[in-house]
Amino acid sequence: MYKEPQGTLIQRYGIDPARPLDTWLDAQDKARLVKAASDCKVKLDELAPYKPWIVGASLQDSFYRVSGWTGKSAREVLAASAVQAGKPWHCEFEDKDDVMAWFGGMTPLQDTQFLRYVLDEVLAGPSADTRIFKAWGAGQRGPAEEEVKRYGLAYPELARRLTFARNQAWLSRFETMLDSPGTPLVVVGLYHMVGPFGILALARQKGWTVAVA
Repeated sequence: MYKEPQGTLIQRYGIDPARPLDTWLDAQDKARLVKAASDCKVKLDELAPYKPWIVGASLQDSFYRVSGWTGKSAREVLAASAVQAGKPWHCEFEDKDDVMAWFGGMTPLQDTQFLRYVLDEVLAGPSADTRIFKAWGAGQRGPAEEEVKRYGLAYPELARRLTFARNQAWLSRFETMLDSPGTPLVVVGLYHMVGPFGILALARQKGWTVAVA
């Protein structure tokens, strides 16, 4: 949900009047964006006023829709179940305002790298993500680990903020949860789980016992 109108937040965090999208991108970025916008059925001229991160987020949403990935997220399903059962639950970001502010706080380099990361995903097509997700579901961690390694090498500044720093910050939150009554359940994105800076590896470094089903 939003505390402030979405348009107000976009103006604050997603637009720099002195720097339209075209000034952020090099020739290769622009060519890739043309193809990705076409694949996602997004009008390119509608993206022109925005910062790269919000263009990336918009393309990603459209990519999921055109790929046929619809329905509620795990967060929505489990949050509803927790509320129905009268159980407490918490989210990393309490509302969409916090999400927008977090993205709006990226450096210009991280901002541009986020769009490039999304362009990689869109131009690889839905089959690339499906292959990784199916492998994980079958107990094969290799494809996910390879993707996290690729992304970390290609976009190190973004990876540190978007994935690795958040993984580290979550460990202290997990300690608080584990000390609370009941059995806590934590839901995170797949790419937060794998690699040397993933949640599982960091938990082992702290001396926790980690069992992978």
